[in-house]
Amino acid sequence: MRTKETAALFDAQAARYDAAFDSSHGLARVVPRRTEVALRLIADGPGRLLDAGIGPGRLAAAVAARGWEVWGADVSAEMLGLARARLPDRAEQLVQASIEELPFADGAFDCVAATGVLEHVEELERALGELARVLRAEGRAILSYPNYRTPISIVRRRALYPAARLVKRVLPIGSPPPPLHANALGRRTFEQALSRAGFGVERLEYVGARAGVGRWAATQLVYAARRD
Repeated sequence: MRTKETAALFDAQAARYDAAFDSSHGLARVVPRRTEVALRLIADGPGRLLDAGIGPGRLAAAVAARGWEVWGADVSAEMLGLARARLPDRAEQLVQASIEELPFADGAFDCVAATGVLEHVEELERALGELARVLRAEGRAILSYPNYRTPISIVRRRALYPAARLVKRVLPIGSPPPPLHANALGRRTFEQALSRAGFGVERLEYVGARAGVGRWAATQLVYAARRD
């Protein structure tokens, strides 16, 4: 089951992923850059916000400091441990759950965020449907998705990652192999999936390792969308 595989991957990578938020070098810089853009698009509270795929809780901690009442969900127990340590007064609101089956009521949140998670789900449309379900009418969603059509993304998916996975099968030591993303969609196809889920895109930002990159160099797409 892919959810278990994803949980195991991020359990193993939790500390390394958390450290990437403090990186100022190379591709790791994409992680804090994506969070900076998401935080800007979310803006200030108050309100109820769900961070679906909360990871180590960096984004959740930042929005909590800006007046939001925060909930979170993640499939990785190790990631949740880091998030709960970072948000001890909200630990009970951070739950282990898949974005494809969120344990929250319909319309429970004013804003939902899902960054660095949608590329790992097995059923993308189900995940988007769950985000729409728990978001109130006219609520805002901040969603990231890889820009799979850039040259570097094509090389990584078609050559570098398969090679790394082959090496790891032969020599299963060190960190886990890079994941094969379940839904490697182009931008327009992903936006069509957003529309079918009931989201209207308001803004799209292109994010890369450096500020101000163009669409062909950006490795991440960050969307601000409204629930219809």
